[in-house]
Formats: sequence, structure tokens, C-alpha cells
Amino acid sequence: MEQTSRKKIWTDGLRPINQPVPIRIKTSKPNIPSLPAQVFVKNRYLAVVHISEIWHVMDEWWKPKPIDRVYFHLVLERDLSISIFFERNTGQWKIQQR
Repeated sequence: MEQTSRKKIWTDGLRPINQPVPIRIKTSKPNIPSLPAQVFVKNRYLAVVHISEIWHVMDEWWKPKPIDRVYFHLVLERDLSISIFFERNTGQWKIQQR
């Protein structure tokens, strides 16, 4: 009987991918949750030119830490386009890395 040369590619545990990371935001009204006005990208703050979409996600309400986020699709100066979210449970701004 021949032995297989295949390597084990699956591990016993799952590992999360594409985890959100904190991002620096300046809002239109400092010190209170409001609309993003500037986003720290490429070592500098870029102004938000247009908010093209806003949506609210509430999920996993049955868990101890449910998901409660407000997402923003933004057009920044220099014609950059990104999606960020405000984590309402923690008060943090984050971006989903690709």
C-alpha cells in the first residue's frame, strides 16, 4: 500500500480572517458619536468628500456581546473610497481589512 504525500492542511482550531482593525476618525462633532469628517489614511487625515451610503447592522443579539454597528461607505479626497464602521457597543471606529 502506498503512502500519501499529502500534507495536512486543516488544523483542529478555526482561525478568524479579515478581522476589523481600529482606525482614526475625526467626526463632524468632536466627543460625540456623529458623522465621520476626516479619516486617517496613508499617514495623514483625508477629508470625507461624500458619504455614499449608511447602514446599521444588529446581529447575534442572543450572545453576550451582540454586534451593533453603523457602517459608512465614504468617498475621500484624492478619490479614495472606503467602508468603515462605528462599533456602538465599544465606541470605536474600525475598518475591515482586505
